[in-house]
Amino acid sequence: MYIGEIIKEYRTTHNLSQRAFASRTTLSPSYINTLEKIYNPKTNKPYSVTTDVANELAKAMLMSIEELLSKINDNQEFTTTASSAIVLVYGTIPARYSNGMYRGYYRY
Repeated sequence: MYIGEIIKEYRTTHNLSQRAFASRTTLSPSYINTLEKIYNPKTNKPYSVTTDVANELAKAMLMSIEELLSKINDNQEFTTTASSAIVLVYGTIPARYSNGMYRGYYRY
């Protein structure tokens, strides 16, 4: 699943609007809407999220970052941010493209 699908599934299961879900984070409802669309129409690629955003979304869904990452499709891209240059998750390592974008996580 892509992160947008996970958000939408959580919201519908818990009967939350995008606005209500966004209020659990510092993210805007329009950004939540964008993530739920999954693909950027200009690039036809899934929207990328930062590791900080992924962590914030996990907290909003009352799950650990490890739980969220275990649900995410290998094609989901991540970018690192200054406050989380490396995300270490028990038994996983990030798979990185040469441009610094992360392409999911692999278990070892």
